[in-house]
Amino acid sequence: MRGPGDGGRAIGRDELEKYRVRRVPDGYPDDQRTFIAPRDDIYGLLVALLASAQHSIVVNMFGYDDDELNRIIQGKLADDDLRADEPGPPPGR
Repeated sequence: MRGPGDGGRAIGRDELEKYRVRRVPDGYPDDQRTFIAPRDDIYGLLVALLASAQHSIVVNMFGYDDDELNRIIQGKLADDDLRADEPGPPPGR
């Protein structure tokens, strides 16, 4: 499965709405999006966002065990145009 942003095209905020079950409440800030699992399609959202990355990917998670997400991340790491930094030690260590 390839994300809708694959191929170097960024995903617009409006495109993210297809991963949400309920519409955004009136008055919600235009520059913020909140998705809630399991109600919203978090997996589809992750695939689309990772696949659309053009400059960098910042991932902060306890761990993951997903072949599709791993393939996307590994492919991006092989891309010389995409910045990839290893995280440093936690503060104070």
